[in-house]
Amino acid sequence: MGTDKLSATKLIITKRIEQLPNALDVFCKPQAFSREELAQAVENIVIPDTEAAEQAVLRFLLKDFFILMQASGLNNAQRAVWGALAKVHYVNVVREDGVIDIKLEDSSTGTHIAVLVFETEPSLKELLELIKKSVNKRVALMLFAPSFGTELLNKLAAKIDSDPYASEISKGCALDLFSYQKQDQSYSFSLLMPAMPRPQLATIKL
Repeated sequence: MGTDKLSATKLIITKRIEQLPNALDVFCKPQAFSREELAQAVENIVIPDTEAAEQAVLRFLLKDFFILMQASGLNNAQRAVWGALAKVHYVNVVREDGVIDIKLEDSSTGTHIAVLVFETEPSLKELLELIKKSVNKRVALMLFAPSFGTELLNKLAAKIDSDPYASEISKGCALDLFSYQKQDQSYSFSLLMPAMPRPQLATIKL
């Protein structure tokens, strides 16, 4: 991971139409929304323009992954994470050498999700160092890389002493890992940890 901060951006997530539901409404009353209504609710979220990689990650997490969590039942195992995604208001992005550091924050409580997007696969040592860092009010550490080796995933899973779907690395903080592939005008994402009974995939077209 590089140490020189190249640039930083602060984004504000808003509703497209104030009177229509969005992700927070779904989180508060999940049984009141059908899958189609859920999709409409997340489309009522406005994500400001930013660099392609981070735009794709934000769209994936705040829209596609939010829906996948409910469809797969992961919203129950990682309810705090699901709620944090629904409540994101501020997004702080720091671009460093070889990594994009994204902080998804709920402005009312300060609860946040730490997201790191790597250009290459990080080493086990790097991942363990990240996990050891204590971040106040963090509910999840989400890591994206082009790949994560099977051996690395097995060693990480062995260190997580909790419900495999909750995937807690410390009390109240989940670890979710994703691989991504970049095409000409799109990014494809796969959830690798926690391992789900069915593959959880999504493609974001820019």
